Amino acid sequence: MGISTKTRKILWARSGSKCAICKKELITNEKDKVKDTVVGEECHIISKTNDGPRGNSDTKIKHDECDNLVLLCLEHHKVIDENVKVYPIEKLKEIKNKHEDWVKEKLKKGGERIERIESIKSLNSLLKDKPHKCVYCGYSFSIIPVIEEGQSYYVKQVVCPKCGNVDEVCKFYEG
Repeated sequence: MGISTKTRKILWARSGSKCAICKKELITNEKDKVKDTVVGEECHIISKTNDGPRGNSDTKIKHDECDNLVLLCLEHHKVIDENVKVYPIEKLKEIKNKHEDWVKEKLKKGGERIERIESIKSLNSLLKDKPHKCVYCGYSFSIIPVIEEGQSYYVKQVVCPKCGNVDEVCKFYEG
């Protein structure tokens, strides 16, 4: 019957369009010189035929379902199929599962980053519309937060552009 469109979509999504072994991106584009090109393959962990790599023609095995497929680059597909002793069924299932867990974790971290970015946007909109007054010289100014990777995403200090006074931002919100 072959691999269904739904199964292909699920496999590619769970794999993040990356090779389960080398993590290579499996859709390439040479900066608008050529069309997007698929350089990945849906590989059977257990082959449909007894003489295929890790073959078993047992009809009870769902050969074309996600559990029996792993997404690989062209190179690694050839490597696993020509080195069956190095890549037995259990090893490939382990590679597949670890890779899909890796993709989930990367997406989760990306989601956390998006949440932080949304918090930054909220903070920026809150700060840009509210003038702040220096507690030392009385000068009014807007705060534009400087965001640095790996730090908390809130304004810790502000510097008055007139007098150079450094103050904690929380003092601007007191009272």
